[in-house]
Amino acid sequence: QQKMEKMMNDPVASMPYILYPVYDTADVVNDKGEGASSVEKPKLDWFSTEENEVADKIFDAMVKVYEDFGIDFAVEDAKGGEKGYSAGGKVRISSDTVGIGKASTAIHEFAHELMHQTYLKTKADTEKAGGSEANMGEKTKHILDAYVGRNMSEILELQAESVAYVVLKSFDVPGLKYAVNYIALWKGTKDSIMGNLDVITTTANIIIKNINKHIVMDEAEEQSIHGDL
Repeated sequence: QQKMEKMMNDPVASMPYILYPVYDTADVVNDKGEGASSVEKPKLDWFSTEENEVADKIFDAMVKVYEDFGIDFAVEDAKGGEKGYSAGGKVRISSDTVGIGKASTAIHEFAHELMHQTYLKTKADTEKAGGSEANMGEKTKHILDAYVGRNMSEILELQAESVAYVVLKSFDVPGLKYAVNYIALWKGTKDSIMGNLDVITTTANIIIKNINKHIVMDEAEEQSIHGDL
């Protein structure tokens, strides 16, 4: 409070603005006098537990895709409630995932491997080296510049889950409202999705092509199950 009063009473000469305190939802009460913290927030289901035969075939194909790309892939018990994680050449899917959610997670984490692990490694190496631009090569600068001014988690999750949505949609897998909810929880909007459309569609097409190499179908399914680019 003292710092705020000082800032308000002693404006910084080089900053021609007047400072005022601001408020957020935590400061708001409704007509019953209830604070925002006591109002129940809407719950969005973001993970599907629906069983689906096509989704199971996609997951089986994804296991082979991981092998093709030399990525260490396995299903094991979650350590902290996660459904899966990508760790640069290593992906784990939680053993409690099933059906659509299982296929979606396998695609989501693979998308992280394709799109983001180079960035994350570059960022970590740069920070370890002190983050000096003098120590960065042109490729490193280019990779990091692509994300400047953005919320890292939001943009990475938006891209990965949008890829999972596009891939599953291409195989006509139902129940994709969960992917939409997940994107919304990471503050994804129409504009942010359109702004990332190139990388989303490019990555989705790579995954669709590789799933199509391995997906196992009987004669009847050949006519209906396929991923459209």
